[in-house]
Amino acid sequence: MSRSLMLTGLILALVQTPAVAEPVATSSMSLKPYSVTYSVTRGRMRIGEMRAELSRGEDDIWYYRTSARPVGVAALLSGLETEEQSVFRVTDSLVTLRHTYTMSGDRRNRNFDIHFDWQSMTLHGDIRGEAVEHALPAGAVDRHAMTLAVMVDIISERPFPRQHVMIDRARVRELATRLDGNESLATRAGQFDTQRIVQQRLDDPTRRYIMWLAAVNDAWLPIRIQSVDDDGADFTLELLQLGN
Repeated sequence: MSRSLMLTGLILALVQTPAVAEPVATSSMSLKPYSVTYSVTRGRMRIGEMRAELSRGEDDIWYYRTSARPVGVAALLSGLETEEQSVFRVTDSLVTLRHTYTMSGDRRNRNFDIHFDWQSMTLHGDIRGEAVEHALPAGAVDRHAMTLAVMVDIISERPFPRQHVMIDRARVRELATRLDGNESLATRAGQFDTQRIVQQRLDDPTRRYIMWLAAVNDAWLPIRIQSVDDDGADFTLELLQLGN
């Protein structure tokens, strides 16, 4: 695997027969700020760390920022580091306003800055130095904030299974999302009783995104996020520590 593909996989790691799920009661839940650190693995190999911070600003604007860097053997192969941010509002669902991404240490320009204009229903901005403008599908969420969008749906007690529309740069992906039961998960940050959620891409059903959410201090927190496909490749984020 090339160095750029390894780091691209690290950043994108951010989904069978349905199982009967028992959702955790959400009446006392809310979206709350947090800061955490995740370990990033490809298969069994640890290749990086990612810090994530969710904060709330003025006028009920939320900011979700992540920064990823390689560790171990991956650090010897590449010095690539990334910064990514989603800006959004929350009603009964998550409403993306802006999505930015920067990668340092690579001669190729992988950066982008995308604005979600809900008045004109257009997606516009700059992707790899190229100006873009596209129609914005109703309810679309940027790829970076998709896990948070699912959290908001659960808190708002929206019905599952449901479909989500994800914007991956300027590409539109439709996802089928379902609750997949409860699971006790042991991590280096502790033991958590989690709600497992599975998302499957409608254009490519071999691609699945799986997230394990836990109730921590009356708020949902992503404990593990995994991207898998049928050829066995997978990238996993798993909670390493609470706080940065």
